[in-house]
Amino acid sequence: MLGGTAGATTVVISGAGPAYTVSVSGMTVAGDVFATIPAGAVVDASPNANPSAASTSEDNTVLWTLVSEPPALTIDVPDDIVVPNDPGEAGAEVAFALPTTAGGVPPTTVDCDAASGDFFPIGVTTVNCTATDSDQSMFEIILFAVVADSFTITVEDVEPPVIADNPDLVRTTPGPSVVVDFVNPVATDNSGDDPTVECVPASGTSFAVGVSTVTCTATDAAGNTATSSFTVTVTTATSEEPTPSPTPTPGSPGDSGSPGGGTSGGGGSGTGTGTMASTGVAASGSLHLALLMLIAGAALLLATRRRSHPGR
Repeated sequence: MLGGTAGATTVVISGAGPAYTVSVSGMTVAGDVFATIPAGAVVDASPNANPSAASTSEDNTVLWTLVSEPPALTIDVPDDIVVPNDPGEAGAEVAFALPTTAGGVPPTTVDCDAASGDFFPIGVTTVNCTATDSDQSMFEIILFAVVADSFTITVEDVEPPVIADNPDLVRTTPGPSVVVDFVNPVATDNSGDDPTVECVPASGTSFAVGVSTVTCTATDAAGNTATSSFTVTVTTATSEEPTPSPTPTPGSPGDSGSPGGGTSGGGGSGTGTGTMASTGVAASGSLHLALLMLIAGAALLLATRRRSHPGR
């Protein structure tokens, strides 16, 4: 029989042996619940099969306290975070506020799969967090809840790569241009990945005579760039050798002590002649000089003979 001010409507008796469990339900308000259990309501398990005794006034009444359902447990995680990379590093140490909770049955614990101050790599990392309230047994009601949420931490690579300087180049060509090959300069990046390197003009380009500037650009995965440059100097090769000066040979005009010289001797008479050896150099400047010297020598010889023989 059920009674009391709490309004219990159902009773269930279970168990075996010396102890039995009496469960009541249907209470709608706080108050008393009493259950009078008649003798023989339950029977011992076989083989004893002893009937239960009737309940007494000492054990057939309980005080029921109405427990209201707690607010739902919620978790509030930080907003998504965006930070630049630490200088020279492939990521950054990022601090963030711990998630907060509301509702549930205290105490509540919060766990995340990353801690504030951890090192996060370049890119997007998702941080997952869970909140768990107490696992309590309170008047036969078990209160237990777990909620989860997440946020992202984005580390942006804002650091440009580092590119080496190529040495300046010098090439010689007999023509108006020459093809020049070179190795692109080496570049490194804080991310640990090799940047791409492009040079303009590229290796294998035909460079004209003169000085040209080659600009090389290194680009990392984040689009950061760095440049370096060097010059390519192309000169024209020459095939001309230095031209030696012509020298007079024995017997040339003005050499009085040589055979066939231009002075008179033994009463003989005649006109003096002289020759000049050619150097065999085909340069036009040397030929002109030799002709001028030959003409000047002949004129000098003629003037000398006239002074020596005025009557002629």
